[in-house]
Amino acid sequence: AVVSTQSGHYGRGKNGVYPVETCPLYPDFDHWKYPFSQVVFDTKPTPIGFDQTDLVNLDKKMDNAMIRGMVDDEGNQFVVYFLPTNETMGKLTSEDKSDVDNLEYKLAREYNWTVNKDESNKGYDEKYFISWRDGTVYYN
Repeated sequence: AVVSTQSGHYGRGKNGVYPVETCPLYPDFDHWKYPFSQVVFDTKPTPIGFDQTDLVNLDKKMDNAMIRGMVDDEGNQFVVYFLPTNETMGKLTSEDKSDVDNLEYKLAREYNWTVNKDESNKGYDEKYFISWRDGTVYYN
């Protein structure tokens, strides 16, 4: 539970809990027009069928992964999880950003998906996310 006071918001019943920093939160009108999806995995989306050289720095690669919605020839929808190759990770972590136009990703896994947009569905919970840009905090 959160308690709202004139001096801020604090966790109720947690002695010694206080804000270290506060900042205003604004709606993200610039990006509201773009569709976003929140993806929740049951387990860590570890790739299947990759050799050990592909799994070097896996956590860093997962931080730079891409997820894309796809449709097969029969109209079935699914999600594909891509990890950057070792060469792409080198480009992303390099000081020289001149060659980031051509990045290569490797298909790691495919997933079935469920879209939960209907508020009447059991377990529906409207989600928002926070982004920081130019020293300002936005929600979308």
